[in-house]
Amino acid sequence: MVLEEHTTPDGLLTLSVHKFIDGIAIGFDGLAWHTHPDLLVGSYGDDEEKALRGFISAILNDKLLIVCLTAGDGLEAAWVEDDLHYALDAAVESKAIKIRYWSGWLPSHTNASAQA
Repeated sequence: MVLEEHTTPDGLLTLSVHKFIDGIAIGFDGLAWHTHPDLLVGSYGDDEEKALRGFISAILNDKLLIVCLTAGDGLEAAWVEDDLHYALDAAVESKAIKIRYWSGWLPSHTNASAQA
């Protein structure tokens, strides 16, 4: 069951929170990557509900990067990354990897490097 959904301003990604029999998962619709609130405790809040809220807030407020593996005009994969340098290194190694925040794409990998 879908508990909540958030779609990027450009409509490319939808972040969904799903409730399953064995717990809650947060991920991007149609893509494999996901995480669970229990894995977020400590980093985003001191219990599962606070961690879930903190994680979603960090994504929606451009505090976390979203790394996208492109395939033609579409996405093959997308995941949340909190390490800018790791994301930039991955993007430099592959032209198919692009980095964005929730609100939109980074202007360029060069500009992002200068901001780091």
